[in-house]
Amino acid sequence: MTTLHLIQSSPHQSTALSRCLAQLENQDGILLLENGVYAACNSYSLNKQIHPLSSPCFALRADLAARGITNTDPMITMIDYQKFVDLVTQFDNSLTWS
Repeated sequence: MTTLHLIQSSPHQSTALSRCLAQLENQDGILLLENGVYAACNSYSLNKQIHPLSSPCFALRADLAARGITNTDPMITMIDYQKFVDLVTQFDNSLTWS
């Protein structure tokens, strides 16, 4: 079963992302939203942490824009709210980390 992991907290202020990565299974997905989008910055190097698992990673475009984040990791797919809804239906489960 695949799980979409929703990360809402900044990796600089919470352990939510690191706890999620420790539980991540092959083909699970990660969606960065709210302050979680700070992990999409190139300087955070999230791609290096999830690449061995082949887990897709997404970030909510509206939350990136609201925080003025423009320099993002090219391996993270920017999505809108419609794609967010689509992702929730594509995975067997969803789990929110905060």
